[in-house]
Amino acid sequence: MLPFGAMSVDTAVVYVLLYLSLYFEVFLLISFIAHKNTLSKTTHKTKCTYYPSTTIIVPCYNEEKTLAGTLRSLLALDYPQDKLSIVVVNDGSKDKTQQIAEEFASQYQQIKVLSKENGGKASAMNMAIAQCKTELVGCLDADSFVSPNALKLISAKFAESSDISAVTPAIMIHNPTNALQYMQRAEYMVGIFMKKAFSIIDSIIVTPGPFSIFRTEHILALSPNASEVWQHAHGTEDFEMGLRLQSNFKKIANEPLAQVHTISPNTLYSLYRQRLRWVYGFLMNAYDYKHMIGNHKYGNVGMFILPTALLGVFGAVYMFGLLIFNILKGTFNLLERVLTTGMHVSWPNLELFYINTNAMLFIVISLLAILLLILHNSALLSGVKVHKRDTALYLLLYGFVSPLWLTSALARALIGAESKWRVIR
Repeated sequence: MLPFGAMSVDTAVVYVLLYLSLYFEVFLLISFIAHKNTLSKTTHKTKCTYYPSTTIIVPCYNEEKTLAGTLRSLLALDYPQDKLSIVVVNDGSKDKTQQIAEEFASQYQQIKVLSKENGGKASAMNMAIAQCKTELVGCLDADSFVSPNALKLISAKFAESSDISAVTPAIMIHNPTNALQYMQRAEYMVGIFMKKAFSIIDSIIVTPGPFSIFRTEHILALSPNASEVWQHAHGTEDFEMGLRLQSNFKKIANEPLAQVHTISPNTLYSLYRQRLRWVYGFLMNAYDYKHMIGNHKYGNVGMFILPTALLGVFGAVYMFGLLIFNILKGTFNLLERVLTTGMHVSWPNLELFYINTNAMLFIVISLLAILLLILHNSALLSGVKVHKRDTALYLLLYGFVSPLWLTSALARALIGAESKWRVIR
């Protein structure tokens, strides 16, 4: 390998980004392995003896196709009925969402329906929590379906410590049907491991909409009033809530056996729109909480997770741009050579026993090996099989499609473009 002084700037930057990616993955893997024995003893043998009163809020905007399934999954929870309340908030839907919600409410005393003008998920959540008197409160998006034992497992996690302010579940893809969704299923499996690894180092920074549960008094204490518990936060109130809890030194735990299945985008455009909102929201919320970045006062979140996440976005965009530039440059050079000297076909020379010892290839292979190990550990954590097809599609497609929304989100954030999803969940 050439010393950095003999490399081009582009090559040196790529090496640095790859080394940092490798360091990040190894750090999380080592942190996880160091606690693996403890996790296996607690995660798989925990029994719930604590049943706190809980309110689950279901914000809805035009969810007539999935709301019934979401409510049935909540009604099927293995949890004392007198301890569980379900509040459906119709956020100005224009379809049959209100009718479906009222039909369920007429049959089940646990369900209450609220209705308001369309104002976005944050305002719907705030309308419901203003009337909440239970110990725990959570959200379930109306396109998600929770497993029967999920709330019991999460309650057991809260019982471990009164310092825990929130518990996040394991989120999975519901009934994937095409290559894009299979890719996402593998991505979400990686997310299961990452969430658990982050929880080990007290660094979870997002409390996702599908069934994150909170200690009510904790989040109320961090909010000016009940109408501002959840904030619009650039269309990603779950990022803002996670960062707010971390900035106030509140603990966010994770329970990988509490499974929630969510419907994922099935077209590239819908996936692009979803991820554009997520990445843009993360960048803007990170800017809002910029006082945490590089600040040792906030532990691993300030010194490791936030800087690494931001560097990951910039790094991925840089490498994608470099790839496009090199492809265009190579194509132009090839055309110029063909026009000048004509077409000449040369076959590659394959030498037996030749091994490429290039450091960049070694790092890339190491990253792929660690990714496979992460998927293996995700399966152990959640008890869910990782499909080989999903893994292959993830490796083949994700690196090519993710720069689309990363680049767009970064551009929007840098120029200060306002988000256009003010009233969209």
